[in-house]
Amino acid sequence: MKKLKYIIAASLLLVLGIAVEHQHTHNSPKQLAVADVHVDTHFNLQELTTFRSGNIINIQLPGDILVQGTVNCVQEYVDGITRFGGSFERGRFCYAINNHQTVSGIVFYDDDVFVLNETPLADVLIYTRKNIDTVMCTQHPDNIMLAAGTVSTVTTSTDSNTTISNIVVTVFSSKPTSINQSYLEFRGLTVQDPVWNGGKPIVATAPNYTVAQITDVYNVVAARYAAFDVNVTTNFDLYNKAKPNTRTRVIFTTNDSWFLNCGGVAYISSFKLAGLGWYTPNVPCWVFTRTFGTSTKNVGEVAAHEAGHTLGLFHDGTSTSTYYYGQGNWGPIMGCAYGKTVVQFSKGEYTGANVKQDDITTVRSTLAMGSLVVAPVTQLNLNAGTFNNIGNIIAESLDIKTYTLPIVSPGTLTITAAPALYSAVDLTLQLLKNGSLVATADPVNVQAATLKASVTGGTYTIRVVPSGNSDTKTVVYSSYGSIGVFTLTGSLTNSGTLK
Repeated sequence: MKKLKYIIAASLLLVLGIAVEHQHTHNSPKQLAVADVHVDTHFNLQELTTFRSGNIINIQLPGDILVQGTVNCVQEYVDGITRFGGSFERGRFCYAINNHQTVSGIVFYDDDVFVLNETPLADVLIYTRKNIDTVMCTQHPDNIMLAAGTVSTVTTSTDSNTTISNIVVTVFSSKPTSINQSYLEFRGLTVQDPVWNGGKPIVATAPNYTVAQITDVYNVVAARYAAFDVNVTTNFDLYNKAKPNTRTRVIFTTNDSWFLNCGGVAYISSFKLAGLGWYTPNVPCWVFTRTFGTSTKNVGEVAAHEAGHTLGLFHDGTSTSTYYYGQGNWGPIMGCAYGKTVVQFSKGEYTGANVKQDDITTVRSTLAMGSLVVAPVTQLNLNAGTFNNIGNIIAESLDIKTYTLPIVSPGTLTITAAPALYSAVDLTLQLLKNGSLVATADPVNVQAATLKASVTGGTYTIRVVPSGNSDTKTVVYSSYGSIGVFTLTGSLTNSGTLK
């Protein structure tokens, strides 16, 4: 253990000898210069200030594993944390030194992950071996035809760690006043983050989507998170102004050469962990668009999936597959829901589920959302015999929306509750008078519901209830994931008038 202590501590102490200039915001780390490559096996503590990108580091892991890696970048932040990332033949690593006092880190070695929790530099460094699926998502594009996207390499420099292309992206925001931001990055950029790619630069070439394609991707992601207090946006300024731990950045790129054979990748819980330990304040997740060509609906599903990982969600799979592909027209967001029309968060209610995580509760907790506030009863008014596109949001399976409708004269009332574009809600309609159920509509294998009923004078109550699907011949899912935006429209024929 003494050998472990001195090899690693000495290697890490090399970082501490670098002079720090506290003149940079936490969004713009100081990139340290590359020095001549040299190998340190026995360190002279008086020469630790020579440590730079390009140096060699020896890392002793559990199981008598000794690896020798190259440091590819070293970054210093105003919060007092120095982070450096590097790589070796069979993996990569990232470490963080906090105010020259403690160290934490993560090492990827083959299919294993070794985590070093924050430890005083003077102590023995003890790693914990973890399953990679508990730390990172790698969404493999099983059965998806690869298609080359359009690559753009036009960039302009903004700082030493990030370059942004000159692509103009239409600004969208689903909830611009929210404290939480989920930023969709389509512009193309070069990123050097110690925790990604062993700290080597990533040229994230833009997919060069049209306005219509970006809009479609945005609509998918916004629909998946409509029930939560988070702003899905393409507005970089809103992301940049938000504090770490209240934001995530989803980068769309055609360049998957640095992380092959997956549709996207993310660190689990990086939304809350950004700026802590080895996670930089700007730690992104990734969507590799080449995998899906022009199928922007599937690209949006990958983005929603990876964003879910940053919010603390694990995969929905089975005992034989990391990803559950769903059934019929239904699939889980945290599984593999390509090509599905009803895509929902899950808590592992499907047959063979190996993860019982309550997705909705987990996301609400990460976003620091309080108890569900039930909307008050809304009174509808018939204008020329109709009411149109009354919008609302179902936030969870117990969130029933209630409307009153005063009617004077007899007639035929027709009501439709329908999901908005890409919404996950499956709806049941109920019509009541004086507390008694008059009519109900809950069609099988259809998310929308339409109800027709003969009415007389009086005040009626309309209830929009989140529901599931029970057709055992096609697909079965509960009301759990039936959340999102819906619209309510209606008409009264014959002599119906306002009360």
